[in-house]
Amino acid sequence: TNNTRMREAYANAQQSDKLTEEDLHSDVTVEQLSIVSKTQEELLKLFPRDNVNLFDHDEHLDKKEEDPAITKLEDKLHELAALIETRTQHVATFKAIVAVDITEATNAALAQCKDITALHAENLQQAGALHTQVMEGVTKQNALLAEILQLNEVFEKSRVTNAKAVERQKVIQTVEQSVAKFSLIHSQVTAGITFYTSLQAKLTTLMQSTDDLAYTQQWQRQDFGAQKSSELDRNGQEMTDRDYALQLSNELNASPRAGVAAIPQQAQYAPPPAFQPAPQAAAAPANSAMVYGTPVSGPPANLMPMHAPAPAQQAQHAPQGGYMATFPAAVPGGPSAVPAQAPGQGQYSAQYQQQYQSYGAPV
Repeated sequence: TNNTRMREAYANAQQSDKLTEEDLHSDVTVEQLSIVSKTQEELLKLFPRDNVNLFDHDEHLDKKEEDPAITKLEDKLHELAALIETRTQHVATFKAIVAVDITEATNAALAQCKDITALHAENLQQAGALHTQVMEGVTKQNALLAEILQLNEVFEKSRVTNAKAVERQKVIQTVEQSVAKFSLIHSQVTAGITFYTSLQAKLTTLMQSTDDLAYTQQWQRQDFGAQKSSELDRNGQEMTDRDYALQLSNELNASPRAGVAAIPQQAQYAPPPAFQPAPQAAAAPANSAMVYGTPVSGPPANLMPMHAPAPAQQAQHAPQGGYMATFPAAVPGGPSAVPAQAPGQGQYSAQYQQQYQSYGAPV
């Protein structure tokens, strides 16, 4: 991956930096760099003082101790330079002769009735003299070049055998090595700066990408947490509602006798009061119902509405509600509050007494 390659490149750069640092602190490098930092005057002092200054070609130092071969070689080089200058002049003269149009000059001489033979002879004489000078220069040049090459070979051999020349060559070689070392270190430092700049740019980009990814992950985690919290709240509410509904269902499905037994004794109703029969009607209405020979027009006046019992009681006892007779409170030590059956009225008293015994106190 990119991170692995970056780590490997960084490790290689650290190793290269370590080697460069060790090289910089070595004695040889310090000496070479000190030579590079010298001025021109300081560098000239490194050369022998009795030799020619090779930097500015100053020749006023110790002419008497110079090698005769060097002096002769110098003279021959000056002769070659003069020969080259003379050849340049001959070439210019030749171009001027060639530029003359002999045909036009001949026509002009004929028009003036002049002798064209003298004109042609003069032109040929100039070309012949120039040709002779050029050929002499070529011959002299060949001999001069051969002599210069021979003197140069002698000069090269003298440089090897001359102690001062050897010392001078060592100084020049030291300066060249110092410059090469400086160039190498400069290139390494430049490459290191370029590498670390690129690495920093890549790290900045990677850090920005990491920050963006972390922000995105944090936002997604917060959103996921909010969703989970909402789901937990909803599930908790559903569980609470289910438990509450289950509790209500268990309470509704409990035994009615257990519910009645749980009621405190003081909460039980007193026995019903004495039964007061309803007055008999003089004549039965047309729409009245006959119950065992007893005409009634609606419920008795002394009946009160009874609330519907619990569902469990409805399943156990068939009645769904209706009217129950009210009895007067019993007198302590007196007769029973439930009246005996009377002719024509026993169905009501027996029915409501049975209901009272079945349900107990009305709810």
